[in-house]
Amino acid sequence: MNSRARLLQLLASLMLLLALAFPLWTISLAAPQYPEGIGLKIWAWQITGQKPQDLHNINGLNHYIGMQRIEPDSIPELKILPVAIVGFTLLGLLVAFLGRRWLLKAWLALLLAGCLAGLVDFYRWEYDYGHNLDPHAAIQVPGMSYQPPLLGTRQLLNMRTTSLPGVGGMAVLLSVLLAAGVLWSTRPRSGRGSGGRAAGSAVAILLASGLLPGCGGGPRPIAYGQDACARCRMFVVDARYGSELVTRRGKVLVFDSAECLAAWVVVNPLDAQEARATLVTHYRRPEELVSAETTVFLKSAGLPSPMGLGLSGCADHSEARALQQEYGGDLLDWPQLQDLVRTSWKLP
Repeated sequence: MNSRARLLQLLASLMLLLALAFPLWTISLAAPQYPEGIGLKIWAWQITGQKPQDLHNINGLNHYIGMQRIEPDSIPELKILPVAIVGFTLLGLLVAFLGRRWLLKAWLALLLAGCLAGLVDFYRWEYDYGHNLDPHAAIQVPGMSYQPPLLGTRQLLNMRTTSLPGVGGMAVLLSVLLAAGVLWSTRPRSGRGSGGRAAGSAVAILLASGLLPGCGGGPRPIAYGQDACARCRMFVVDARYGSELVTRRGKVLVFDSAECLAAWVVVNPLDAQEARATLVTHYRRPEELVSAETTVFLKSAGLPSPMGLGLSGCADHSEARALQQEYGGDLLDWPQLQDLVRTSWKLP
């Protein structure tokens, strides 16, 4: 995630704190006996009337139709919600600090699951209050229930009941939308023309793979976990970084990274000039061998490669810049990468 995405994720996380300062939901009642209206504010940690006496008056009305009294102190969710909101805020800030997209995805999934669970729980409470009525209530209407709507307006006897998100609830919704926007904007992009690049890669491999008259041998798939690097002798295990060089005589040399391939080229310049193919894999297309000459490399500490210089191959500048926005770093071409390896490893 780039700095802009981290800043937006920071904002999305802090926005959750508004859910502690403002009501999550409001329920308003309009009836002839209450021309000025009456209603409830449902906060993350308490339930109050929209006006000072509203909760008391609503409990009085509930008594006549057999509904339970609303006692905020007896509702355990009002003790859990503030802790959950603070927890999600801290986790969201951690995601912004670390800047990992997969962490953002996990955080957003948990937040959505938490919101959905909250709405289901709210509906369950409404259903319980509206259906489990006292059979000895003064006012009884056969078949009548008094469950308020989860969202919207419903007529209950002579009362028009409206249920809507409060400022705190809207803040949670905006936080979810903002985080989803960050996730979308940082998605991996395949880039246009990938089919053409694949075809070009295939042609490059075919040209170097013994189809030329009089030439034998050529590129072959790397056996990951079995082939050893021709320079450092370590097993080649990561398909995002495997590299290969086909010598003039058709011998295939396998490398565990672009760094080792470049080091071999720097130390063996004459053999490298006569090589039939110098191939690397791209970060977004593991195992696909592509010419090193046409590859754009990203050097980034956020993408550690097997030999530690943080070099990842990309098909073109568009793909490389997208990866750069996500992980930071600098773009290099193949000659610049060789210079970097020569300097970093103090090669002759």
